[in-house]
Amino acid sequence: GDWSSDVCSSDLDHLAKTVEAIKAFTTGEYQLVVADDGSKDDTVEWCKQNNVPHTYCANKGVVRNKNRALYYLNEVKKVDVLILLEDDCRPNKENWQKEWVIAALLWGHINYAHKRIIKKEDAVVSGAGSSTLPYLCRLVTGQCTACSKDAMDNIGYLDPRFSGYGAGHVEWTERFIRQGYNGSTEKHWVYPAINTGLNSDDAPTFKNPEQLEKNRALRSEEHTSELQSPDHLVC
Repeated sequence: GDWSSDVCSSDLDHLAKTVEAIKAFTTGEYQLVVADDGSKDDTVEWCKQNNVPHTYCANKGVVRNKNRALYYLNEVKKVDVLILLEDDCRPNKENWQKEWVIAALLWGHINYAHKRIIKKEDAVVSGAGSSTLPYLCRLVTGQCTACSKDAMDNIGYLDPRFSGYGAGHVEWTERFIRQGYNGSTEKHWVYPAINTGLNSDDAPTFKNPEQLEKNRALRSEEHTSELQSPDHLVC
């Protein structure tokens, strides 16, 4: 089946390295799109010069930017598996996508097990970090995630009420887990993750205390918004 890789970008240097790595290490047929989050550099021009499909919108936050990439590949290209990469996380070995595609088809949804998570005491509850036996982790990052089209259609898009990095992805992952796509809510959340075929440069992120408090309040609310329909979730 067809699969896709979405790169969410706000930095041209990171983006160029990630796109080059995808092209160098990916085998088989795939769709690639860059979602540019209102960058002020030459990202759009670079994409045009290098024939890289891309979306562009004024900066309305990482959640809406990820939703634009997901919309293009889920609703327009209708691929079987979607892999969402942030621009500081990139492939580092040939055929890297195989394990991610297998994991997405097996479990519906999978995250990236960053080396910091794996090394942190008590962060990994179980698993081997492979597609057939993913880690189950108490921590999660949104730097790379993959899901099947069936799971995506069932769970819907990220919730744009969340602002800043991290919180929107965590809530999205927890929605997959609630619907039985691996992971667990028993006693504490644990999130499915693999660590194969990728390396992260860890671009700086900026934490805003006001944003963090707002996101915590949103996560405590009963989830009622309609997130299957993408029309109000993209721009």
